[in-house]
Amino acid sequence: MFEKQAISILKGLKSVEVMEPKEACFKVETSIKLERAPKWYLNGQVLCPCPEIRIERQGTSNKLVFTQTDSSMCGTVQFTSGKSRSEARLTVAERPLIIKQPIKDVETKENGSVTLSCEFCPSPRVVRWFKARTPLFTSNKYAMKREKNRVEMTILGVKAADSGEYRCVAGGSESRGRVSVEVKKLKIIRHLEQVEAEEDGTAVFSCELNHESPSVEWLLNDRVLYINHVIKIQHSGKVYSLILKRLTPQESRVTFKTFDINESAILRVRGEISCFLFSSSFSSLLFSSLLFSSLLFSSLLFSSLLFSSLLFSSFLFSSLLFSSLLFSSLLFSLSDVQFLFSSL
Repeated sequence: MFEKQAISILKGLKSVEVMEPKEACFKVETSIKLERAPKWYLNGQVLCPCPEIRIERQGTSNKLVFTQTDSSMCGTVQFTSGKSRSEARLTVAERPLIIKQPIKDVETKENGSVTLSCEFCPSPRVVRWFKARTPLFTSNKYAMKREKNRVEMTILGVKAADSGEYRCVAGGSESRGRVSVEVKKLKIIRHLEQVEAEEDGTAVFSCELNHESPSVEWLLNDRVLYINHVIKIQHSGKVYSLILKRLTPQESRVTFKTFDINESAILRVRGEISCFLFSSSFSSLLFSSLLFSSLLFSSLLFSSLLFSSLLFSSFLFSSLLFSSLLFSSLLFSLSDVQFLFSSL
C-alpha cells in the first residue's frame, strides 16, 4: 500500500508516430523503482510480452516496444502503476505501396456485373474501396476479394446509377477507374391494336418490348387500372397484356405506359340490337284487317257510283282508290319487315 501511494511519474509517455513496419517505443520515468510490474494497455487491451511486444524495466525507467507495427495498431497507449498513470498516442502510417496494375476503365451493359481490379506491391494490409467519396463495403451489391497482391471488387446487378469513378486505396496509394453503363433504350416491337368486342364479352390488349421493364401501367381513358374480378394484368417475358371482361357498350382509349413509352389503342364495344319481331298471328290479323278495309272501301265506291252524281262519284272514286293503294303498300311493307326481322 505504501508503494502505491508513494509512486509518482517524473517523465510521462510521449506520442509516437512511425511508418509501418518500423518499431515504436514508449518510455516512462517513475520516482522510485517499482517492485511490482506495471501494466501497459493499447486501446484498453492489456499488453503482454511476445515476439512483437517487449516490456522492459531498468531502475526507475519503464519501456514498451512494438517491434513491428502496422496501421491497424493506431490508438491510445497507457501506462499504469498503482494510482499513477500516463497516456500517449500511437500513430502508424501505412507504408507507400507501388501500384503494379491500376484499375482500368470499364464499359458494361445494364443488369450485368463488372469487376474492377488493382495490383499492389508489396501486398497491402488494408484495402478500401470508394465510389467518388462514398466508402463501399461487402454486401449483396458489392463483392470484394483479395489474393496476394491483387484486390478485386465486383459490382452486381449493374444499373445506370452505378456509372462513375471508383477508387481503390491502400497504404497511402490510390488507383482510380471509371465504370460506364450502357442503358438499353426501351422500345415497342409489337404495338397495341384496336379491339372491337360485343357487350358482356372480353377484350385483350397486348404489346411487346425489346426487353423487360420493371414498371408498367395500363390506363383506360387516363384512369390507372388495377387487377380485380374483371381486369387482369399480366406479362410473360417481354410481352405485356391487359384483359378486360364483362364489357359494357363504349368507345374508350386503352393506354400502355412505361418510362418514356406511351402507347394507346381504341376499344369499341357494341351493344345488343333489340328488335320487335312480328308474330305470325299478329301478321295474319293485320292482313285480315287491311283486306276488310279494302273491301269496305270498294263497297262504298260501288254505292257512290249508283246513288251519287257523276262528279261526286269521280271524286270519291279517286279518294278511295288512293286509300286502297296506300293500304296495299302498307301491307306489302309490313310483309317485307316481317321477312327482314325473321332473317336476322
